[in-house]
Amino acid sequence: DACCRLQSLGVPVKYLTNTSKTSSSALLKQLRDIGFDKHAVPDGSIMTSTTAARSMLIRHKLRPLCLVEDVLMDDLTDVQTDSSDPNCVLVGLAPNAFRYDRLNE
Repeated sequence: DACCRLQSLGVPVKYLTNTSKTSSSALLKQLRDIGFDKHAVPDGSIMTSTTAARSMLIRHKLRPLCLVEDVLMDDLTDVQTDSSDPNCVLVGLAPNAFRYDRLNE
């Protein structure tokens, strides 16, 4: 109710999390599943560490080697992630991706 009241007064509301294992769309689904409707949590109102990294990568035209879980790739739209010539590394909580063979690429 408090978030809806703030939004009705024109106060923008953002939901911030430092998770680097769950995509923003999965978090949105979880919130909707427990009763937060589109008015309480509008599309695009969730910012994760991955979406923050996406903004920086785009702004600086970086091509990361992504050591993140596959589910996070949806949060990296418009980022050149298929580069055979990365110029930075993006690391998240990713037991399936953070491996020596990937680090040696």
